[in-house]
Amino acid sequence: MLRLIIKREILEHILSWRFSLTFILVLLVMAVSGFVFTMKYEQMVADYSRNVNINYEQLRESSRKLADVANELQRLFRAPNPLEFVAAGHSKDLPNMFEVNIFKIEEPKNKRRSNFMLTSFTDVD
Repeated sequence: MLRLIIKREILEHILSWRFSLTFILVLLVMAVSGFVFTMKYEQMVADYSRNVNINYEQLRESSRKLADVANELQRLFRAPNPLEFVAAGHSKDLPNMFEVNIFKIEEPKNKRRSNFMLTSFTDVD
């Protein structure tokens, strides 16, 4: 008897307009956020590649003398995470660049595009 009541209630909720509308709305929001994230991720990958190539060119120019390479700061960048669409987990708050040389490591830095007006708001995960 209880099984029949539970089955009837679940079926009634699934066939309701409210459930159908909510399901369509969730699918629409996921599709739009996936499209927006794709554009954002492509920009992050382009920025990462540009930064790595600039650092590589600076290293190649200074590699003529070993003393120049040892004293020059090298920049190490963290690659963008393709799974941030699912769960960012405040990864934008983590440092994504370190400056190091043979003698010291500078403090981590956050070198990323961001909207300074929206820093107080958190992303929906």
